[in-house]
Amino acid sequence: MNFSTTETLSQQRRTLLLINGTGFAVWELAQLDMLRANVPADMVWTMISLSGAGVWAVTLFLLMRFGPNGKIPKVRLAALNDELALQNRYKAFQTGFFFAVGMAGCLYMLAGVIEFAARDALLLVLVAGVTSATYRFALLEGDSE
Repeated sequence: MNFSTTETLSQQRRTLLLINGTGFAVWELAQLDMLRANVPADMVWTMISLSGAGVWAVTLFLLMRFGPNGKIPKVRLAALNDELALQNRYKAFQTGFFFAVGMAGCLYMLAGVIEFAARDALLLVLVAGVTSATYRFALLEGDSE
């Protein structure tokens, strides 16, 4: 087995994950009502949101080749998705869950002081959970090599 090719694929996956998480955050955070309330140029936020959605969709499509039905040979795919990668996925999921619950707790405490829409709170919880899990998996994969 050629480990340099496996390492290259691992680096590509990490890079795509980081770009994917950033695209998702930009897409969702640009939709916050609290940002749009004070800005007359609503079209600018829409374009930022659409560009983030586009980046997220493209990187998600590129990440699908790392799945079981992708174009990567089964031997290299098995090397990419070893026990350490599975353990890193579990840690990333736990991190995402922790950040989502933490964000919900923070927003609950802030709700007594600041008034904001429930949709904004939902977006913030979603972004905190998804991006922290995505970044954590990419960073853990980088540390394991």
